[in-house]
Amino acid sequence: MHSIPFFNGMRLLIGGLHSALKAADLSAICELDSRWKLSRLGIESASLEHRAAIFTCLEQITRDWPSQFLQLLKISKKPFSTWCHESSGDAFWYEALVRRECYSGRARLSLTEVDAISNWHLSQSRKLVGKKAREIAGRDIARFTRSARYGIVSNDSYEELMISLDHEIAGTQSKNERSLLLRDKVMFATARVFSLDLGDLAALKIGDFDLTAINDLPPQFNYPPITSDESKAWISWYVTTIRPSVRVNVDEQALFVSPRTGRALGPTSVSGRFCRAVGAAGLERTIKSYTWWTKHSLTPIGNLTT
Repeated sequence: MHSIPFFNGMRLLIGGLHSALKAADLSAICELDSRWKLSRLGIESASLEHRAAIFTCLEQITRDWPSQFLQLLKISKKPFSTWCHESSGDAFWYEALVRRECYSGRARLSLTEVDAISNWHLSQSRKLVGKKAREIAGRDIARFTRSARYGIVSNDSYEELMISLDHEIAGTQSKNERSLLLRDKVMFATARVFSLDLGDLAALKIGDFDLTAINDLPPQFNYPPITSDESKAWISWYVTTIRPSVRVNVDEQALFVSPRTGRALGPTSVSGRFCRAVGAAGLERTIKSYTWWTKHSLTPIGNLTT
């Protein structure tokens, strides 16, 4: 259950060691030659000797957790963004510790100040760079930026939710419940790929998609859709196989319908089904809201009929 948060935290810790510390700093904690240089290529590209040295350090740093690691944080005097530069929010056991240490004793930073710093920096350049903003304002705003505030649902979490729905589908004996779960699976994947908010998703019509152009493309169910074509293949399969098994009013053109009313699902119903699925999967920490699911999607919405 905890393997993904644990190993994601360990990856962040390795990244922090590379970004924040010199070998001389590590040698004060680990049995490491102070003349040895840390590779900038990352541990996957490092030599076996380099990997062995890093994992030896990790073993010693985590042996008396978190006292040894807190000592490293004090030695480095680096900001939160250096130690958690690629954080997705799921390595909570590591990220919370770094945040507490890096921000302890510092003046509070309001979101108004963050927006002011961000807006000024963006007016000078097209991209917000935490290091440059820190040099200008003297404050580290990395944990307050839009991506940090609203979160990013990783591809791993996307796949986990789809797998959880597969387990529910396989575990039910009810034909109606199976149809509902399959509808939900296609519906949530569609929302993510095309970055649809609750209102847009509920308002989708069958005619919004040109499904005739992809009839020859069979849906792939061994992995969730990433591209618009893969998602449309799922939708085409759903329209021909699953939607007819849900009680639908004759004149109803909505893509996703309620079996109770035979009419289109409302935004509230979509949100309720999404929260139910996330809770059943135990992913509340990594998928904290529907907004997280769609705002950093894999593909821009574009034109659904193309």
